[in-house]
Amino acid sequence: MSALDWIRIRRTMLAYDYWMDVEGVSGRGRKQLRAELVCNLTDATAAVGFPAARRSLGSVRALAAAAAPDRDSRPRWVVGTYAAIVVFAIAAFATLGMTTAWADGVLAAGGSTIDVTGHPVFLPWAQITVHKGEHLQILAAINPLSILLPMLLAFVLGSRIWRLATGQPSPAHAARAR
Repeated sequence: MSALDWIRIRRTMLAYDYWMDVEGVSGRGRKQLRAELVCNLTDATAAVGFPAARRSLGSVRALAAAAAPDRDSRPRWVVGTYAAIVVFAIAAFATLGMTTAWADGVLAAGGSTIDVTGHPVFLPWAQITVHKGEHLQILAAINPLSILLPMLLAFVLGSRIWRLATGQPSPAHAARAR
């Protein structure tokens, strides 16, 4: 088996692990299922190659759903964390891109000395100061709540945290209590 096949198997295992978390498979059962997937994919890759082995596996999302037949009502903390990280990355890169584009537009508008303060149209929470004299200075002051609040919203929606407030025990917890 080549190093590329090993990487592909691990990538498939990570996708499977993510979808098991989304479906609510417990941590104890997840380790065994991951090991089984890696073993089966390794054997199939040795026999027919990775592309054929991966095609015969089918959807890892459907496989994870089959591994968790009794969906419980617990929040999905990892899914909420992933969602918050993605929102942070999008917000940070969008803010950086719009800030530098606005500052570049101010510089292109001209002159040998510039002293402008303002904000881009789509970033009312950012105040940018461009000062061009002997040296160029660009200062951007960004309200941290403009990035933290969307992250918090993404975390709440992704983790389904309201499930804690419903007070319904998970089916697995109810079975253990009997």
